[in-house]
Amino acid sequence: MSDLDLDFDSLRRSAAAAQRVAGYLARAERVSDEAAGHTGHEGLAAKVRDFGQKWDITRNGLEEALEFIAEFLASLVQTFEELDREQARALERVADAEGAGVR
Repeated sequence: MSDLDLDFDSLRRSAAAAQRVAGYLARAERVSDEAAGHTGHEGLAAKVRDFGQKWDITRNGLEEALEFIAEFLASLVQTFEELDREQARALERVADAEGAGVR
């Protein structure tokens, strides 16, 4: 049987970082319309607005992906901690049974 070594602190930090970046993206202001108005050229303004709209869509997708990753990592840590506790309890029961002469 192979060993599995997980760094729960690192996974928690990664989950928190992903959640933090998702929060930054959620709070990001939409500035393309304002910036487009300052270009002085309608063709360029249209390109700026188009880019801004596409970035908003992409930013929303990235935000959702980061939230999923954060939730996944947090669930991974929780699941393995629960498994670890269950395995420890099972080993304690076996040790107690062997100490009592039960096999």
